[in-house]
Amino acid sequence: MVRRDGRGGIALAAARWRRRARAAPRDVLADAPPLASLQAARIEPSSSATGAHRRLAPAIHRAGRLAGAQRSDDVEQWSPEHLAALLATGAVATLLIVGARRFGDAWAVSVGRCLAVVIGLAFVCEQVTYAVRGEWTAQVNLPLQLSDAVTLASVAALWHPEWAILVELVYFWALSASLQAVLTPDLMQAFPDPLFFTYFATHSGAIAAACLLVFGARRVPRPGALWRVYAITAAFAAVAAVATVLTGGNYMFLRRKPAGGSLLDFMGSWPVYILVGAAVGLIFFVALAALARSSAPALRGQAFDASLGPIASDRRGRRRRARRRR
Repeated sequence: MVRRDGRGGIALAAARWRRRARAAPRDVLADAPPLASLQAARIEPSSSATGAHRRLAPAIHRAGRLAGAQRSDDVEQWSPEHLAALLATGAVATLLIVGARRFGDAWAVSVGRCLAVVIGLAFVCEQVTYAVRGEWTAQVNLPLQLSDAVTLASVAALWHPEWAILVELVYFWALSASLQAVLTPDLMQAFPDPLFFTYFATHSGAIAAACLLVFGARRVPRPGALWRVYAITAAFAAVAAVATVLTGGNYMFLRRKPAGGSLLDFMGSWPVYILVGAAVGLIFFVALAALARSSAPALRGQAFDASLGPIASDRRGRRRRARRRR
């Protein structure tokens, strides 16, 4: 309830909301009145009241993000802007696959580095936007979500596609974690907020990177890649768990499920959904490994080296055969 006793009442209410934001984020988000409520009550807020509300707004916003509460400006699943983002993701991934197969490995590397710049700039812009708005917090914005890890891995893999481990991380992570993040976005900023664009640029960009590297340039994961990536994922989850405890955050959704809906909703309550999610993740990885093997150029009669790509591998194979003939 908004106090009507002017400057002192607003300041007292602001202090109360700050205390409640630390103690019960959901209550704060539900009860904190916007400035519009003052205008609706025909109260002309003083400059101090306006300033108090503006100072409090980032705390209210962070509280809502930590609690997972649904806001009116959340991205709605299957809304027109969400469908547009999905169509753009599919179109870009398809074009990259076709282009890489048609124009060769040199084209794939050049275009991949351009995509790396786009993804990297989007990630930086996202962090800067949160900081400028006063909403950056260690509870939410440390790069300890799995989708953050695949964003950074995508930039590195696109710039150095000869590093097979990076390609493997991007492939398994992007087509599991990033794909789910795009299908069920946990985003509180709808179109045309800048964070809407950075969210899909990083998540959809990682998916496009995986498709370019594996299905376009045909840098198929090496034998045993499934278990290597799964072990790295488990280690990353352990780091995220420590950060969740230290910051009070919810990295990798280890404290609670996302409010917007996801596959975790079908996996039971905490902590059961964490264990079930780990098992489902392994199933996803097995399926992705099978998909990569089925698309391997070696099955089509091409020589292949996972760290070089099909074109460079084929050249190396020709050189080896020429040396044997001599």
